[in-house]
Amino acid sequence: MTEQLHREKPDIKAYSTFHEDGINDLVLGFVLLAAGISFKLDLSIAAMIWLPVLFIQPLKKKITLPRVDLTNINSEDQKKRNIKMMTVLTLVLVLGVVFFFLRSSSNVPAWLDNFISKNILILIGVILGGTLFVKGRILGAKRFLNYGILVVALFASARYTGLGLEEILIITGTIMFLSGWIVLIKFLQKYPVIKGEES
Repeated sequence: MTEQLHREKPDIKAYSTFHEDGINDLVLGFVLLAAGISFKLDLSIAAMIWLPVLFIQPLKKKITLPRVDLTNINSEDQKKRNIKMMTVLTLVLVLGVVFFFLRSSSNVPAWLDNFISKNILILIGVILGGTLFVKGRILGAKRFLNYGILVVALFASARYTGLGLEEILIITGTIMFLSGWIVLIKFLQKYPVIKGEES
């Protein structure tokens, strides 16, 4: 079914291939891993751990673009995908702000504060896992759907496994980072530089 869809819509195939490079996995995995280690060791670099995200586009320009023909990608569809992604990221940011406000405010009803305290890891897992899941749907990358399911499962089982936020971030980040390297190596082997695109 997927292959048939790709044959009928080459723009979907090109867009999907563009995200088969593992760069998102590598960078986001590194960020989660760094966050987990930072929290675990109580390092004062938490505000800077997101900075590697800025390298995603430069890396794609250097590694991916010379290997993928994007002429078939419909610009309007691309704009819609970008809007969807920005909407998801904005929603996550808003949820994060609301979550932080509820945790720090003294005006929160006792029942709500009690609910959040008891289920804080599950709530974080749903937000983070849901973000990865939606990202996978938008990018057409099934592995991000798997990451999302893994994150939700780890956070949901935390009360039984004894894992804390730091350990879960380290586990998830490590898996994504290693997976990203595997995907990137396969991508480089499968897609040589297109003739005329050498830098």
